Amino acid sequence: MFTKDNLEEITQNAGYEQFLKKIIANLHVTLTLSPIGAQFRTRLRNFPSLINCCSIDWVDKWPD
Repeated sequence: MFTKDNLEEITQNAGYEQFLKKIIANLHVTLTLSPIGAQFRTRLRNFPSLINCCSIDWVDKWPD
């Protein structure tokens, strides 16, 4: 049989699970690297998924 304490615990758990589902569905990660130098090329060789599994947006310097 459900008691008041059990119902509060169930609703808190359900709310937390819903919260986590929304976070997982909307989580995005942004990684910014400077494309200059040998260190960048080395990093790409060490982590090929940076090229294969990511979308790359090249951003130019903002005008004055």
